[in-house]
Amino acid sequence: MLITNKFNYPSAFVNAVTAHAGESEKRIFQYPERMGVTTLIDSPRIPRLLKEKYALIEADVDDWYELLDGVAWDTLLTKYAPEEVRSQIKLELNISGVVLVGKLDVWLPTEGIIADYKRCKVAALRFEHDDWIKQLNCYAYLVRKVMEVEVKKLVIYPLLKDWRILEGWREDKDYPPNRIPAFELPLWTTEQQEQYIKDQLHCHLAARDYKCSDEERWKKPSTWAVMKEGRKAALRLLDSQALAQKWSVENGWELSKNGVFIVERQGEYAMCKHYCSVRSVCALAKEMI
Repeated sequence: MLITNKFNYPSAFVNAVTAHAGESEKRIFQYPERMGVTTLIDSPRIPRLLKEKYALIEADVDDWYELLDGVAWDTLLTKYAPEEVRSQIKLELNISGVVLVGKLDVWLPTEGIIADYKRCKVAALRFEHDDWIKQLNCYAYLVRKVMEVEVKKLVIYPLLKDWRILEGWREDKDYPPNRIPAFELPLWTTEQQEQYIKDQLHCHLAARDYKCSDEERWKKPSTWAVMKEGRKAALRLLDSQALAQKWSVENGWELSKNGVFIVERQGEYAMCKHYCSVRSVCALAKEMI
């Protein structure tokens, strides 16, 4: 893997990225029979390309910013966790020849609670995260099978990056009341957890021709913006040009008059374009972006 530093980040950050990349490379090639839960729930195409084209992958240290931000918080909160909280517990279970590995941020044995810290923005709480639900249910399965104890709750502790106290004073009921607004996730049955894990393992083991789904690629559809000269924000965003034209007529914004016009905002696959670790070597990403 070629690691660049296009924005001239400090050497300490570059060294941290290099060390983390080295640890990841070791896991990929020295322990091919092992699979982390976060890899399991992700697209099978990614680990395959990591193994096949690792030397050709190009990535900038900036790509690791969010990951290292999360690692820093995990390290700090683990260091100061109280005695009754078990932090960063690593659990392993052999399933059909693959060793599934999970590392729990928080395990409260007396309450049967698995909790996970997530560094995210306020906007991330406005929709359901299937990946968080899948991740914690896989952890719950490992706890049930390896530790042989019952799990009663799955909890997320979102560590909000952009929470603002003034926003919290407003009458927006959807705005989080504080910076770490804990909430519970759905807990599947053991049978549901086991079936999901087996299905995902099957996909990974047969990943040769796997194509990522729109959901995995974070598809963002095209929209049509009704604009007015001199105004940055759109008057309205619609799902098609026809709907944009109809809205303009119905709401008194006649096109070609008073500087009113329609602009198509091209959709994209956000994961492929901005975030995927193998986007530099993925033919699907290069073709569709």
